[in-house]
Amino acid sequence: MSVRRFNGLVRAGAGITAMTLLLTSCGGDGGDGAGGAGEETLSFRYASPATSTSSLGEGAEWWAERLNEQSEGRIDVELFQDSSLIAATDTLAGVQEGRAEIGYLASLFYPEQLPLTNVAGLPFVSDDAEAVQRALYELYQSNEAFRAEYEDLGLRVLFFLPVGATVAGFEEPIDSLEDFDGLTVRAAGLAANAFAEVGANPVFLQTAEIFEGLQRGVVDGFGGLAFDLAISLGLHEAAPAFVHPGLGSYASAVVVMRLEDWNELPDDLQAVIDDVSQEYMSQSVEMVMEFDDRLCDRLISEGGSVTILPESETEAWSELGDWDSLWVQAAVDAGVPEETAASFLEEYRSIVQELEGQGAYEDGAVRCAERSE
Repeated sequence: MSVRRFNGLVRAGAGITAMTLLLTSCGGDGGDGAGGAGEETLSFRYASPATSTSSLGEGAEWWAERLNEQSEGRIDVELFQDSSLIAATDTLAGVQEGRAEIGYLASLFYPEQLPLTNVAGLPFVSDDAEAVQRALYELYQSNEAFRAEYEDLGLRVLFFLPVGATVAGFEEPIDSLEDFDGLTVRAAGLAANAFAEVGANPVFLQTAEIFEGLQRGVVDGFGGLAFDLAISLGLHEAAPAFVHPGLGSYASAVVVMRLEDWNELPDDLQAVIDDVSQEYMSQSVEMVMEFDDRLCDRLISEGGSVTILPESETEAWSELGDWDSLWVQAAVDAGVPEETAASFLEEYRSIVQELEGQGAYEDGAVRCAERSE
């Protein structure tokens, strides 16, 4: 799927939504499932571990406001960000159980439930967050096994979010793979395997625990976080020397709705949610990039910096492990047939490769490194 096709879907969908809303406001019955004028507002709770001050937090506010506007007040989304309603590791269960109707899922926290989704955490595939985001969305539309991963959990995907490539941060700059040797690094997923291959000691900490872990010396640095998230969490105050290691995407982020609640919505409101979600996916990359630039200003003004690990070092790192086999085995361990996992991985790689560089995305850490020189 090309960028032009993706944007075309948004434009076409917006027209359908406008027509649906016009019929509703005029009091027409709109066919089966269509709402009429004067219907009560439907309220939904959106649980998210993302910080409200991050690009994804600001994006959630935009999405919620846009939904209310496009539904003419019939949809009201109450945001519970910063894990204020449900913990990051419990959001999936929270949506399933109805503690929230909508949830932001960080796939790293659900290796058993979302094994195919965690293909986004495969190291050394792509630094292009937009290509990864669009590839996952296309696969959700076209790949039966991937869609079933959510439907079997009683969930319906609304949209995928652009998650920047992995950055790492330490007290002193990292210039080579040897510099990782002996360091204790906060990492998760296959990124943890990657850091272990260069002599680091990977330790998992919840996102909210990382800053204290750095201050107390539990870890020497962090890895497996996006540039904007790391600065939004204030991690540069304890680990000001950021490095872009070339690991690529480390996870996916997806916003889901409980399938039971989705199926009870009238057709016109389902269309509104789909259209606004498509619109958000088209705008989210620019939101992230603008936010990255603001955070780069903050990082530099507060004494931080970003360096890029030399390409030769990243290439040598990528050859230290059989990353595809590790991911396939993890998927198999989670219950995915080996043939299905291998086929899905091949399709994912192919789509990402096709989409890389076609969109507007430019890595925020790379841009900031140019300003740090």
